[in-house]
Order: sequence, then structure tokens, then C-alpha cells
Amino acid sequence: MQCLKFTYIILILKIAVALATACTPIEDTSSSPGISNTTIRLGSVLALEGQEEALGSHMKAGLEAAFSNQNVGKRKIELIFKNDYYEPPTARQSTQDVIAEDVFFVIGNVGTPTANVTLPILKEHQIPAVGFFTGA
Repeated sequence: MQCLKFTYIILILKIAVALATACTPIEDTSSSPGISNTTIRLGSVLALEGQEEALGSHMKAGLEAAFSNQNVGKRKIELIFKNDYYEPPTARQSTQDVIAEDVFFVIGNVGTPTANVTLPILKEHQIPAVGFFTGA
């Protein structure tokens, strides 16, 4: 049953990426952060080391399984991962770092305390947050 739920979540995420980019012409991507003629960049800030490494590593593995070698039209999906050690101050900096790498949206962040600091930053930069895994 868990595998089936995961499959549906991945399908929904793929559809969301496809719909979000469908209205962006390939010729003109200058007004779409994170989208070029050849790629769509998605960012993720999660615990890749530290106390909650297992949660972050599993989310990363799931995102890689879902999006590796996937295209939306002629654009390849590129994933950018930043470690936050499940610590809010580090999550703040990692979020700013991933924004600086020009992402279309941020996906799969792990943790309520880290989401509490990253969501306002994403809102300020008008970057959508998709599929965050939180307990609250």
C-alpha cells in the first residue's frame, strides 16, 4: 500500500511540473526563473547528514528515482540538493543558496522546524514550495 501511495505522489508531482511548465514557450524563458531552453531546475533543502539523515536521504532517493532522466517537453529536469542538517539556521542559508542557483520551485524539503524558516524565504522570492514532508 505504501508503494502505491508513493507511486501516486510521484505521478502527481510529475503532472505538476508538466503543467507548470507547459505555458512557458521554449523560445522565451527569460521571465521564468529556473527554466531554460534545455532544463528545468528544482531545488531541495533537506538533512543529508546529521540527526535526521535517514529522512532526508530517503526523500532525496525518491526524488532522484522520480525525476532522473525525465523530460518535460524538450527540457531535462535537473535536481539541486542542499544539506540543512535538520537545523533551522543552516536551512535558512541552504535555502538562500538554492535560490541563488535559480530554481523553478523547491520540492521535498524535510522537517517542520526547517520548513518554518524556509517557507517565508521562498514566499518572499515568490518560489513555489511543493511536497514538503513535515509532521505538523
